[in-house]
Amino acid sequence: MHEGRPAEAEPWLRRVLQADPFDVEAQFTLISCLEHQGRSQEAADALARYQESKSLLERANRLLKDEASRASLDPDAAATIGADFLRIGQPRLGLYWLHQALERSPAHAPAHRALADYYESRGDADKAAVHRRRLAPPPQKAVP
Repeated sequence: MHEGRPAEAEPWLRRVLQADPFDVEAQFTLISCLEHQGRSQEAADALARYQESKSLLERANRLLKDEASRASLDPDAAATIGADFLRIGQPRLGLYWLHQALERSPAHAPAHRALADYYESRGDADKAAVHRRRLAPPPQKAVP
């Protein structure tokens, strides 16, 4: 891109984004690359993905700063951080924070839901089922 050859830069940017779909710098550069090639609709689609990724990353960073400045026992904050990290392609951090939410509140439904969805997306039905069971209401006893 710096040498004015956007068509040659595009495959490299796509490789970076294949490895890390939420690399906001590569996303932003791809937008510019597509615009320079006159592919405005593709650039607009890439811009929408960039804005979503950037927003998720900013929210996760803001919540992390809040947690660092005043550690809390709030499972909602930890679950939100974890879910955001999963959405931006950082599963190690996402799983860590979702498990932190469960340490704070073992029955925390949003954390179990995010973990079940994550494990299902990875093809791990057994781990997903563990978390889905935690979401189901307990069976009702029959009334005589």
